[in-house]
Amino acid sequence: MGIQAIIDFRNTIEEISMLKEIDEHKLLDPIKEGKWSIREIVGHLYYWDKFILEQHVPSIAQGANLIAFPDHDFHNNEAIQHISSIENVVALID
Repeated sequence: MGIQAIIDFRNTIEEISMLKEIDEHKLLDPIKEGKWSIREIVGHLYYWDKFILEQHVPSIAQGANLIAFPDHDFHNNEAIQHISSIENVVALID
């Protein structure tokens, strides 16, 4: 991973952290009809990062081949179900 990727990740974390200052109700509304809410988008990013950290990073450290990504639609639906158990948007962001 190059230095620019690390900078980009840090900037994304800072941008998402700023969402904690926005009224939670605004984060729960879909961004557009038929689309996800900001909460769901953040949860989606979190759940993919969780997968990569738990499944890929240990394999990379050991020099092994990476397992395949799961079915995207299934994983995204699983992410939305997972974040429903998280108390509020601030907890999700943290």
